[in-house]
Amino acid sequence: MVSLTSKIVLCFVNTLFNKERAIIQPFSTALVARILLRRRTKTGLENIIVTYLYTLIVCWGHFSASLVAGCLKRHKSNVTRVLKENLHLHNLWRILTKKVLENSGGKAWLIIDSTIKGKRGKKLCNLQKFKTSHGYTVGHCFVFALLICEDGSEHIVAVKPYFTKKFCKRAKKEFRTQNQLAVEILQETQTPLTTHLTVVADSAFLADFVVDEIRRHPQWSFVSTLDSNRKITVKGYTSHARSFGSRHLPDLRLMSISCNGRKHVLYTMSTNAEISKVGESTVVVSRRGRQTLQLAGVGKKLSCREICYAYLLRWRIEVLFKELKQYLHFGSYRFRELEAYMNHIVLVILAHAILKHLYPGHTVAEAKKLAYESSQKEFLHELRRDLTKFNGNKIVKNKILQAIPATTPSLPLSRAG
Repeated sequence: MVSLTSKIVLCFVNTLFNKERAIIQPFSTALVARILLRRRTKTGLENIIVTYLYTLIVCWGHFSASLVAGCLKRHKSNVTRVLKENLHLHNLWRILTKKVLENSGGKAWLIIDSTIKGKRGKKLCNLQKFKTSHGYTVGHCFVFALLICEDGSEHIVAVKPYFTKKFCKRAKKEFRTQNQLAVEILQETQTPLTTHLTVVADSAFLADFVVDEIRRHPQWSFVSTLDSNRKITVKGYTSHARSFGSRHLPDLRLMSISCNGRKHVLYTMSTNAEISKVGESTVVVSRRGRQTLQLAGVGKKLSCREICYAYLLRWRIEVLFKELKQYLHFGSYRFRELEAYMNHIVLVILAHAILKHLYPGHTVAEAKKLAYESSQKEFLHELRRDLTKFNGNKIVKNKILQAIPATTPSLPLSRAG
């Protein structure tokens, strides 16, 4: 198992960072195997992993282990039994992150945020009730880290599950808050000395020990929003963040920033201030439309424009969460075991990396559509090839060949390759 994972890690990393990005058409399990293993599958375990990834990418509707088993023409217990094992796929992230950071360039942005996937079931483990903007949700929580390089490329470099106190006690694990998980991600991030890394997060991650970890690195900066009740001290005068922003509205100046493919018009001002439980920071008041935000820049000094640009990049991780949940079946797991659903999460992120590699410059939705259409062409090619070997009724055979082009849009999910 470990040797297989090591082989996947080495081949996949080398494929992602290969300068020759030749897209091999059509999209099939053979193509996925070539990306992961640089050869066709030889064992049952390799076949299950490759088919699972292929199904995640080309399936548009309901996804389950039964669908993967149907592509393999095996019982679904064969698929779930593999996922319950420790596939050691976490080794991939350690090597992939190291390789990404080596090629990140002079600047990079690490966006940290958490997402919740609602799940129900008495037998599911690690469920907790979370308060969201739309009410309360029962499910699982994950802390993500998205690295954006200087050339604009995106890479998911860390995913850590949040464990409840009850689950930690039963599983004999150490309980960690979401902020402590964020500190673990920062400790595992080893950037070159020449790379200026800007860590971006929302106000929930603005804790003293997170800031202390940022300040340990001279080339790191931290950008975050401020809660309305956070205290800001300027020249001996202390006020809350909301009243601080209201008081400085007349001082705002027009600023135009191009980010995420569009132009943003902001009204901003900045000053040096002392923030409670954070220390000396650069505070920015930013207004866009009717929304006013107070931003904090900690660590290596950033300009007002750099702080606003970094926080605008944070929207990309929200888009990532939508793409993973809507197009790559992020929450489509029904496993009781922790190891099983964590393997599913890692395979979803592998599928995301494969799509970004094969179809650069496209969104996940566009890349998934291209892969689906390509896979159906391969399916039709296989069907025509099998019909040439059919020696039965020639009239029936000719009618099937004539009907194949018209059935392309309504073809069911089938295994190709």
